[in-house]
Amino acid sequence: MGYVELHAHSAYSFLDGASLPEELALRAAELGYGALALTDHDGVYGSLEFAQAAKAFGVRPITGAEVTLAEGSHVTLLVESAA
Repeated sequence: MGYVELHAHSAYSFLDGASLPEELALRAAELGYGALALTDHDGVYGSLEFAQAAKAFGVRPITGAEVTLAEGSHVTLLVESAA
């Protein structure tokens, strides 16, 4: 597998992302990505839409979130499948 973006924000990340999850999945497919992680701020609001679109475009969806910690810093969390 080639390049995989592990930190992408959609329109669900207010003022930080502009594209809908489906648009990100389509663009990842156009660029030949085998996988893409959606890491919106403090939630997984667009993850279902993203997963469905990514699978339809042949891109492996990776669910994640960029969580804001108490002191204001961020940590990016990615979900790993047990399968």
